[in-house]
Amino acid sequence: MGGDFAERGDAFAQSQQSKDFSGKFMVRVAPELHERLVLKAMASGESLNSLVAKKLAKA
Repeated sequence: MGGDFAERGDAFAQSQQSKDFSGKFMVRVAPELHERLVLKAMASGESLNSLVAKKLAKA
């Protein structure tokens, strides 16, 4: 890996400019976290996807 972070970041950003993003990606988490998130989503009456999307939007 040559160059500094800014150079690599710029190259990555340029490579992504013409890419169409589907809005989907897979995240692997510990089973315990998966369970906690599902229970939290159920308690608030929403889907796991909705709960996680809201949390990610705040990041």
